[in-house]
Amino acid sequence: MPLAFPYLGSFTFVMEAIARGMKRDDLILPTEPTYRTKQLGSRHASEFVCTPFKIILGSIIETVERGATQVLGTVHVDFCRLGYYAPLWKLILEDLGFTGDVIFLNWFDKPEFFRNFKMLCGDLNALQAFQAFRIGWIKNRYVDLVEELMYRYGATEFTKGSAKAVADRLFQTIVHTKGERNVRKLGRLIKTTFKEEVEVDEKADPLKVIIMGELYAVIEPAINLYVMRRLNDLGVIAYTPITFRRWIDLGYRLNFLKKKQRDNYFITFWKTQGFYKNFLAQTTLKQRERR
Repeated sequence: MPLAFPYLGSFTFVMEAIARGMKRDDLILPTEPTYRTKQLGSRHASEFVCTPFKIILGSIIETVERGATQVLGTVHVDFCRLGYYAPLWKLILEDLGFTGDVIFLNWFDKPEFFRNFKMLCGDLNALQAFQAFRIGWIKNRYVDLVEELMYRYGATEFTKGSAKAVADRLFQTIVHTKGERNVRKLGRLIKTTFKEEVEVDEKADPLKVIIMGELYAVIEPAINLYVMRRLNDLGVIAYTPITFRRWIDLGYRLNFLKKKQRDNYFITFWKTQGFYKNFLAQTTLKQRERR
């Protein structure tokens, strides 16, 4: 039963890595969204639904057209309606005559979660499946690193497109690397490869721009008109902190020793202390005024 999932920018490589780690070689890999992808999603979605939903729906329909009989989606509670996408895909696909399975990974319904997880894992036991996910979210760190370096080197490269060519090759290296020990070595390999294979103007002093916005609109170049690549063409370094890693990399998020977490903790602590001291001062002042 061929498995498919929607195209999600560079996170698509993470999804592929997890699926292959779970011995799912019957994959129908999604392709980069095109105008037809948007047309398909817009044609079969409600008029008022957001553009990311339409693009993702179109991507799923394209994989079904190519033979996918299992579609992977998630259901979760968050600040975005992303968690409602998968149930709506299911209804739309059924209306279009799809008779396969839409697999929800809904952690808030434990029996359904483990039932669908078993369907996804096939013959793997729970430990093997967990290890595949664990290796996948470690690989996510290196996928993000490749993308970050691609847009850093791409701003000052002498040969236009060389950074992207290196990134495309490294994405595939990440997907097909096996064994945690080998995966842990990817960081050094990625940095060394960019440094050795992408010739840059060392004298350049490029402008640096941070890209912020809705998650899918940031991570999917086809929906943001390739804004980061366009900035690179203008000699500007583009960077974004908006990635799926912020939500799924629990090891990184819970590691207090990481600089980001440590700094955020102390910033929050001191802000809280400042608020508390200010609150005490105002309360004391009001009490004196009453006296």
